[in-house]
Amino acid sequence: MKALILAGGTGTRLWPVSREKKPKQFHAFRGDRTLLQMTYARLDFLRPADIFVSTSAPYAAEVRCQLPKLPKGNIFIEPESRDTGPAIAYAAHKLSKKFPGSEVMSIIYADHVIQNEDEFRKKLMFAE
Repeated sequence: MKALILAGGTGTRLWPVSREKKPKQFHAFRGDRTLLQMTYARLDFLRPADIFVSTSAPYAAEVRCQLPKLPKGNIFIEPESRDTGPAIAYAAHKLSKKFPGSEVMSIIYADHVIQNEDEFRKKLMFAE
């Protein structure tokens, strides 16, 4: 399974905390880890090589800073900010080129809070 974390949002709905320069996925709301870091950690049953992040160019450096174990080539820079559907399609295209054949891709939102992480993992593995 390849996991795609969507982290390209511009933070317009959680104003004033979440701003265009630092949207909500890059903030720590619970504890000392950001939503993006919590999402990445939640996928610890996968190898780092199987986790990808889709983001826009202004946020790529922040993703690299917050996820130092993520391989650099696993950050997909969206050519344009066109919302969720095109971001997923772009990443799916890139993944199909990188892994020809039939890989399962899960879509994970970087700004969701998952309270029961064990259940989340079980459901994701079952879906695979």
